Amino acid sequence: MKNNIRIILANFIIIFILSTANNAFSWGEVKKAKEFMQAGMYPQAIELLNKRINDKPADAEAHFQLGVCFIHNGNYSSAGQRFGSAVRLKSDYGYNIGGQYQKAATEELNHGHIQNSMKLFNKAISYQPDLKNDIAAQCKASAIKCLEKNKDEEAIKLFNAAAQYHPRLKEEIAKICYDRGTYILNSMTQNDYSEKSETPVITGYVFM
Repeated sequence: MKNNIRIILANFIIIFILSTANNAFSWGEVKKAKEFMQAGMYPQAIELLNKRINDKPADAEAHFQLGVCFIHNGNYSSAGQRFGSAVRLKSDYGYNIGGQYQKAATEELNHGHIQNSMKLFNKAISYQPDLKNDIAAQCKASAIKCLEKNKDEEAIKLFNAAAQYHPRLKEEIAKICYDRGTYILNSMTQNDYSEKSETPVITGYVFM
């Protein structure tokens, strides 16, 4: 009887050690993937994370990190799938996902890709609603830069987005647009001025 108990205990210990070692190895894959990501080696990171997810589909961290890889590669569709899996497995990831989308949107905005940036900003807000005011401020600041470069059409889109995200900015934005219109009209010849509306505004500006 004692020998049987010893055998059972020995088997249990062996199984425990093996399972722990396997789990540690798997977590090592995620750690190594992060190292690849820090070095900008996203294909290698993606390979490791896919392996981890195949081995353990319920690993929320692996899903999240894979989503981050896809974000950096511009594969937003695949990123959305991985982020969705991560937040379903662990809702706390929603906050981090919102931040990742905001970073990606900012990058797109800095490269002048306004339409893509708006989509990503909306994604960020869907995961983290309290980002609205911060994102509105980003849009407003970018719109002002567009005005300085005489890119009025892009400015209109960004001002509209800012007002949509943070309605209290509407009055401030309206004044900026009015001042811009005044500047444009004052730069025209007297003949051109007479052909324009008496109310100086940026054509096409509307509040959403």
